[in-house]
Amino acid sequence: MYNLEEHGDRLEQAAIDFIRTYIPNYQRVWASYIGNKGDDIMADLPDLNTGEQENRLAFSEFSYTILESVYSIKRMVDKNKFGPLRSFEIEVVQDFKDNLILLFAHLGRIYDNVVNAGTLLGIMEENVPEDLAVFYFQRHTIIHGHVLPIKIDDDGTVRIPKLRRVDTDRSGYYHKDNHWSDIERLEKEVSLDVVNRIYYSLLSSINAAYGHYSTQIKKLLNGREIKFFRLPVTTYGVTASGTSFGSGSFDSCTTR
Repeated sequence: MYNLEEHGDRLEQAAIDFIRTYIPNYQRVWASYIGNKGDDIMADLPDLNTGEQENRLAFSEFSYTILESVYSIKRMVDKNKFGPLRSFEIEVVQDFKDNLILLFAHLGRIYDNVVNAGTLLGIMEENVPEDLAVFYFQRHTIIHGHVLPIKIDDDGTVRIPKLRRVDTDRSGYYHKDNHWSDIERLEKEVSLDVVNRIYYSLLSSINAAYGHYSTQIKKLLNGREIKFFRLPVTTYGVTASGTSFGSGSFDSCTTR
């Protein structure tokens, strides 16, 4: 049976402990539905018709994209990108704002790919974990709205207005209804606390989504199993630049 530690691509192998701890359902889905028989070639899964094979390939691409974005957020959290600022210089402040935008860009990318992956398995968008939908809504303010107002304490702690969770929630900040001056009267939260709360809720939601995927895949396969085969040498998809990534999209992963 395929496993990420031995058969995943370089990102999946580097993230193996993280995956096992926080999103173990990712490995279950990968092992039963994707696999990697070497040179970034998706494992054989006999008796699928053309449409099922195409859906499987598309699913693998969505799934890998989810992992990449989740792992990118992990790296930001590990590097303490949202903790107290070390100075009040404009470059430091802008770095914080850039990272906040990047965080919510990844959250939006995750939501889109979770929905797309689920749709291929017959899981409707309304069944996506609630917190992912909340993060996607909040993303509108950060990505599409005007600059988010922030407050910086004397010790460098950054505070941001509490973000609205849904359109009908009038207690939080929303770019279409609020102005910068509203930060004075609205509830504010420490940015590091907000990001940590989002991060761990995200991990739980992603694992839950993969649990739903696993259930649907089991029904879809109806006893059909991946055929285990391994090429003797793993090159991870050698390209002109050396290495490519993505054990899901084996035909075109050089763009990753």
